[in-house]
Amino acid sequence: MSAPATRLRIAAATLALLVVACGDDGGTITTVGELTTTTGATASTTTEATAPPGRCDDPAEPLTLGIPYEGVIDATADPYPANARYFCVEVPAGASTLVFTLTDLEADLDLYVGLGSIESVQGVNTWEWAGQEFENAPEYIEIVNPEGGVYYIEVFDYNGAGSTYTVMATAD
Repeated sequence: MSAPATRLRIAAATLALLVVACGDDGGTITTVGELTTTTGATASTTTEATAPPGRCDDPAEPLTLGIPYEGVIDATADPYPANARYFCVEVPAGASTLVFTLTDLEADLDLYVGLGSIESVQGVNTWEWAGQEFENAPEYIEIVNPEGGVYYIEVFDYNGAGSTYTVMATAD
């Protein structure tokens, strides 16, 4: 992370602490695309957002780049998609590498990634990128020079056995 970005994050955290310490000043929080602006009576701070707030197609949950998400898929005999979980993450234009990992598996889970909508990963062979290792081996997908936009992730329980997992997306 660059020094200006670090200073911006420290300033935003300091402002948030001041608002909490001094009480609500009637300010507003506005999110537009990748920027969140917090406006108070005496200051305004803008920070970068990496999870697309409110922009995931149902039933996907937003992820934040660089932050792991720990989850569970319960064992089920019910048909697809009862044995799948969905996520989305917004990737800024200009990233050189985008990496998706699926780790900490107790069973054979697979990782599928698509771009633009939930339909890019829901269903049979709809995905653009796949990690399909055997048994409980970690899954890994790397995309070089990815297009900016919202990427969708499907974590799929191949045998319906149930498993814990950790899913994460990172971009450089």
